[in-house]
Amino acid sequence: MYENRIAVTTFENRTGDPALNNMGRITADWIVQGLVETELVSVVPVIDSVIAGSQIQTLALETQAQFIISGYYYQQDEQLQFHAQIYDAKKRDVLKAIGPVTSSSENPSEMIGLVQQRTMGGLVSAIDPRFKSFTGTLFETPKYEALREYAIGMDFFISLDWDDAIKHFNKAVELEPGFVVPLLASAWAYYNSGKYAKADSLVQRIRSIENPLGSSNRYSLECLSARLKGDFSSALKASRKQASVLPTQGNYLQIAFDALWCNRPHEAIKNFKKIDPLGQFGDLLFYWTFWGFSYNMIGDHQKELDLARKCREKFPDYLGTYYYELRALAALGKVDDVHALLDESLELPSQHGWTHGRLMRSTAEELLAFGFNNAAQKVLKRAIDWYFSRPIEERQPGLASSLCAT
Repeated sequence: MYENRIAVTTFENRTGDPALNNMGRITADWIVQGLVETELVSVVPVIDSVIAGSQIQTLALETQAQFIISGYYYQQDEQLQFHAQIYDAKKRDVLKAIGPVTSSSENPSEMIGLVQQRTMGGLVSAIDPRFKSFTGTLFETPKYEALREYAIGMDFFISLDWDDAIKHFNKAVELEPGFVVPLLASAWAYYNSGKYAKADSLVQRIRSIENPLGSSNRYSLECLSARLKGDFSSALKASRKQASVLPTQGNYLQIAFDALWCNRPHEAIKNFKKIDPLGQFGDLLFYWTFWGFSYNMIGDHQKELDLARKCREKFPDYLGTYYYELRALAALGKVDDVHALLDESLELPSQHGWTHGRLMRSTAEELLAFGFNNAAQKVLKRAIDWYFSRPIEERQPGLASSLCAT
């Protein structure tokens, strides 16, 4: 049996009208075509027969498909009603029930498209780990198109591209107005970009909707609400509850950040260690910098240094990564290594708010903090010399800060 292999059977016509027999095959064809386009699963050709419940497991063995999609339709009060189910042959149980999806019998093609979208959405939301947090959501299965927009938005979200993430979250809600999870994701994106009023406005909008979220996302909403109020202790409690319900690496990362806000570096380190550095979060600069800062807070500067070096290996062209290694070297009193690394950093241009003068001045401040006064003064002199080598308009306020520190 192949994992994530799908077989779709012809939907059963229960209308009593033979003229509607073809609709069962057409519905199955549309679902197959849609699933193929997702490129998430492999699909066998439509099974051109109606399959009874007792035959599903046999069909799974014959096709080697993990999931069997079947369904039926009937007529009630001049409307067609479609029902579908997704059967997991490995678990020998129904994974998801879809429907009823209703439509006027005069316009069945519209309805078949909606059945396709709901069925695809139900399958993808069940097997794609990005949608695990939907478990327990009371809203009906979202359309696949809406799920796809949400997934694209999350890719931008993880890359810290808040504006593009919000655009796709909004598109998901536009396609499926009752789909609340993208609203919550937008609220977090607004919060992360410092647009707190917009974040709070969305939080209030979500709260006005009755039973919109599953338990995991409810705790996420609690966490965000607490953060907006500056109540980081409550935010940490909510993020712990979220991870207990849904133990994903993203939720462990949330605990780590909330723990740092609450001055709990040991708890932060415990959760950072649960995250795979080779996974999606390992490609994010802040994952490495905050993990290293956790060790800085507890005074374990050797481990801080080890992480800083891994961070610089990961992001070799970013000047700011030199600071994290220099900070740890300064704390350890490795003065020669400090100067060697400052020399090496000169090969990179200033970028993203980091200049060589700022890098030198910040390193000197770390040396002063750990009592290496003579070494600090030498680094400050390097900083002052660097600022004087720059055009006048580029010297302030860094030059003044460096002079004041001497």
